[in-house]
Amino acid sequence: NYKPLEVIFRYLEELHTKLRSGGRIIFTYNDCDFGKGVSNAERSFMCYTPGSRIREYATNLGFVVEYNQTDPANAAWLELRKTGEIKSLRGGQTLAKIMTK
Repeated sequence: NYKPLEVIFRYLEELHTKLRSGGRIIFTYNDCDFGKGVSNAERSFMCYTPGSRIREYATNLGFVVEYNQTDPANAAWLELRKTGEIKSLRGGQTLAKIMTK
């Protein structure tokens, strides 16, 4: 909600390089595709961030938009997934035991 569009783009670029295949991110933003968001930006309460530009940039990076929500109270968020399947090495044998004194 409080980061300019250019900063969000840099965050998305870095997250795309750091996320594993199939990884997800969820974040909120001030969706200026709607009047309430523009009003917040005009009053310098939040940054001007059109949701359509964020979604377009994210898909150009290789993210898939899993969920997009904007409600009348201007609570907008995106769930993005990096393409590919999650592969994990977790779930191995326990390496420690909890003991009482």
